[in-house]
Amino acid sequence: MIAADWSRVSNDAFNAALFAYLAAMLGYFFHLAFRRESAWRAARLVAWTGLAGHVVSVVARAIAAERVPWGNMYEYSSLLALLVVAVYLVVLEGRYGLRAVGGFALAFSVLTMAVAVMFLYVGPAPLVPALNSYWLKIHVVAAIVGSSLFAIGGGVLTLLYLVKDSRERKLAVTVERKVAEGLARDARKVMALPQASKQNPIVAWAPAEVAGVVARLRPFIGNIGTTPSIDMPDSHNAGDFGTFLLDAPHEYGISRDRLDECRTDGHLDLDSVREGAILICPVKVSGGGIYVGDAHAMQGDGEIAGHTTDVSAEITLQVSVIKGLKLGGPVLLPPAEDLPHLARPFSADEKKRARQLADKFGQVQLDDSAPIQMVGSGATINEAVDNGVARLAELLGYSKDEVLNRVTLTGAVEIGRLPGMVAVTMLVPMERLEKAGLAHLVREQYGG
Repeated sequence: MIAADWSRVSNDAFNAALFAYLAAMLGYFFHLAFRRESAWRAARLVAWTGLAGHVVSVVARAIAAERVPWGNMYEYSSLLALLVVAVYLVVLEGRYGLRAVGGFALAFSVLTMAVAVMFLYVGPAPLVPALNSYWLKIHVVAAIVGSSLFAIGGGVLTLLYLVKDSRERKLAVTVERKVAEGLARDARKVMALPQASKQNPIVAWAPAEVAGVVARLRPFIGNIGTTPSIDMPDSHNAGDFGTFLLDAPHEYGISRDRLDECRTDGHLDLDSVREGAILICPVKVSGGGIYVGDAHAMQGDGEIAGHTTDVSAEITLQVSVIKGLKLGGPVLLPPAEDLPHLARPFSADEKKRARQLADKFGQVQLDDSAPIQMVGSGATINEAVDNGVARLAELLGYSKDEVLNRVTLTGAVEIGRLPGMVAVTMLVPMERLEKAGLAHLVREQYGG
């Protein structure tokens, strides 16, 4: 192929990439507006296809010109657009899952390429003598990389922040029956239900109307965990609701011993199971069988109304396996601000003052401790607390009385749900956490 042929290949691939980016941009914006998973998948595929075509365009341009492909403003703009799309697909979306950025990144590249082809295009040709220097390879590459990073950081991510700020939901209000019934007629759209969802929304259910109440939003996951070793409804995978299955006259009826043996307490309804939390779950079936659902917009401790505000949600999990760890129930490491006051990690200054106080009275040994929460469940709150305490004692090698004392001095019992779901929190010496196989996760969450 001669230079003219390579030039045509470059131009055709450039135009194909431009139209692919345009189509992908529309797909990403459609996904951002309507949360359709299929739209995102299609947009991502088209964007990668466009990127491949764009690479072909740049390489063909270099062959046609017999030099590096950044010798004029057309080539500069083309390579800049390519790098912006590549950084988005590989880093922002591929590594960090920032799908909402896609439309903006592609819009930048589409605009840059359109300006280049309409106003800056020149055919491939040798460099003018003034530019024919090895500094071109260094200076222009640095300029293009810097421009692409500025475009992503100063432009695309700033736009994302503005969009996020405008869409951010921090408050909610309850509505009267007439308004609720109107919303219920279009429940799939109002509740942003996933396309394949078969849920029957109950947004008009109003056993006691409380219209006009203002509440803060604090979204969390109500149902998350591993599959129990016996077939049961996920709503009953806990020690409280599971009691409704005891000797029940249907296929899910089980005995008390089987319930305690097989359940994994996935139906948590603990409001600290939210963004930033680490949840360590027992495994009772091959592969673990992780499942997620029952997202809530907010919930007061106890969920004493028997229900709360169910919402749709997009949830991202990072999953890892801890081999050899045996748990009686889930262990929760919530964000530090969600910990009870007495269980929060000590600052360096507090540790220093504690050492001084111990020295004053001749106490040599001091715990280097960190917090954990153990989930406990049972038919009643008292049974749930006993269950959580017993699980902590077994995990850490303590007596039940020592756990009770440590929880009283350095922790708390927080109610997730009535009749019987709690989180039992206490500070634990790091040496015990090391022995239990949890120290690395505790350090990851709380430092130290």
